[in-house]
Amino acid sequence: MIKAIVIDDEKNSRELIKNLVEKHCKQDIEVLALAENITEAESCIRLLQPELLFLDIEISGQTGFDLLAKIPDVKVDVIFITAFDHYALKAIKFSAIDYLLKPIDADELKAAVEKIKSKKQAPSLEQFQLLLQNFKQPNSEVSKISLPTIHGHEIILIKDIIRCESDDHYTVFYLINKRKIMVATTLKYYEDLLPTDMFFRTHNSHIVNVAHVARVSKEGYVIMTDDSSIEISRRKKDAFMQRLNLL
Repeated sequence: MIKAIVIDDEKNSRELIKNLVEKHCKQDIEVLALAENITEAESCIRLLQPELLFLDIEISGQTGFDLLAKIPDVKVDVIFITAFDHYALKAIKFSAIDYLLKPIDADELKAAVEKIKSKKQAPSLEQFQLLLQNFKQPNSEVSKISLPTIHGHEIILIKDIIRCESDDHYTVFYLINKRKIMVATTLKYYEDLLPTDMFFRTHNSHIVNVAHVARVSKEGYVIMTDDSSIEISRRKKDAFMQRLNLL
């Protein structure tokens, strides 16, 4: 049984989350307390030592990130609860931390809880630090991304990504120094997440970092700085060549 605290400044929202958890996840989650502000939440966390926080992003003029900054010594899983906010969601996704959108869907709640159950460890301090850093700056200035692997999370510099390749429902990241990381997430997810001014999807199976393009062959392949040869689909060739001309 995972012990949890719900943190939201709206009473109705707190009660709704608690009720949804008790209705759909009662075999897995026990809600220990409800907190309406950062101060109350910090006290509850230190007293009750929960394993999971259902944490709203905006809390009485502050943010859930402000709470995390106050408890860097506490190891706890987090599922963020938020209305759609493009930049907040980008920060969360770059940090590979779970979230739910309001209004909360029961199936999405159950899926998020299943992900928590299957995790071997809570988010690291480095992931939370990355989240705080990314939240405070525009998406164009985000410099790092957290990649969830079977061994944990690897935080890498985005500029070190040479290319990404689809492998069924997985994505393989090829990095400088011949490093390779496999992530159990689709290529489409990272196409939407990675900065569009840096990355281009040349083919259904490939995304390339335009800064690591060495040349384009006469046969229509992209030769990367790691000497890999990447196919360019016909319908994307003109747009890709135009992108290279803008470098």
